[in-house]
Amino acid sequence: MSLEELSALISEASKRKPKERKEGTRRPLRRYEDPNEPLRCEGYQAPAKKDQNEISDLLAKSVFLTKANLQKELEELQLNTGGTSQQMRDRLKRRLRKDLLSTREYEDEFSRNKLRQHFDFLVIIDFECTCEDEVVDYPFEIIEFPAVLVDTHQKKIVGVFVLHFILPLQVSRFRTFVRPKVNPVLSAFCVELTGVTQADVDKAPRFSEAVLKFHRWLFSHVYVYPSGQHDFGGLMKSYAIVTDGPWDLGKFFQLECIRSERYNAKIPHHFRAYINIRRVFTLKYKKTHALSKVNLAGMLAVLGMEFEGREHCGLDDAMNLARAIRMMEDGAEFRINEKLVAAEYADKYTSFVPTISTTGMSTAERDRRKWRLNLPYRIVNICKDRFMTGAYADCDSCDEDANYEKAANRK
Repeated sequence: MSLEELSALISEASKRKPKERKEGTRRPLRRYEDPNEPLRCEGYQAPAKKDQNEISDLLAKSVFLTKANLQKELEELQLNTGGTSQQMRDRLKRRLRKDLLSTREYEDEFSRNKLRQHFDFLVIIDFECTCEDEVVDYPFEIIEFPAVLVDTHQKKIVGVFVLHFILPLQVSRFRTFVRPKVNPVLSAFCVELTGVTQADVDKAPRFSEAVLKFHRWLFSHVYVYPSGQHDFGGLMKSYAIVTDGPWDLGKFFQLECIRSERYNAKIPHHFRAYINIRRVFTLKYKKTHALSKVNLAGMLAVLGMEFEGREHCGLDDAMNLARAIRMMEDGAEFRINEKLVAAEYADKYTSFVPTISTTGMSTAERDRRKWRLNLPYRIVNICKDRFMTGAYADCDSCDEDANYEKAANRK
């Protein structure tokens, strides 16, 4: 082929229009216009940023969003809009949590140079149960259900003035005895240890009724009604349950839920995530104090206090735990650090239960390992990132999100 023929072919090819592609759903079609027109360059426009309240509201509402609304929110954030509704919802949640974490402010408005507290109220709980001397593998039943409410902003316990403690405290207390079902007659050892009498439990409500009484007391404090009327316009202030170790909710409360016909072995959601005060204390003071064994008496000693009242009385134990909240003044951060998760989902977390042999363990150690491994819900650790992004609040033990999605699609 001569140079003239090659030049003619090139000239003919340059006159041909590129083949048009059919419109697709994944990306817009780019058409050739004037080949001599220079390519247009458009600057990158970052998606509009939402403030902390907007992100929190959208994160809470994400479970209700329809597929069309999910696509709209993802487009605004310049994220992929493909996949199922659940995949889009998970994608949106991950981005919102990341944005929320970047907007969090850690400076405490009440105390300079200290972490702000995350909850308006702390609910201190310390159960007392049926028991026998030196019988570890025992069907424990809750016989005393106490609670103390602490206002984290005013650093005081809410309610009625009390004088018999070392520090003048404002106290809002709840207490109900509970009638046991498996062993209705208390042992002499149990009565002596806890101070709970047979007459106390004989006239007491069953476990499920006691929980309802607790709910009525709690919500009377954490709900605020701007209109002054107890209507459906109430706003719930934030609160978290605080326990002295994992046993109260992880063992005793869970065992009661297994026996209860009302709960049918399912732990109510607001009892699943909680603050283990021993872990809060250890994290704050382990570098400055020799902590051989962390218990209530040891925590009070480090804080310069002594136990007031009767040990193993549930209400007195809860009151002294409330006094230990003084560690906030030293900058201790009270955040959710433990959670109860259905056993089949617990592997996605770092579980407290170590994979070690039981050979050489004491009876108490074997029992401790037994209930942690064999009960339907496992105790898992909640790290700070999982708490700050709100990921800890996702239910790993039911199909709530799927139910919300079905409800949203029916609208």
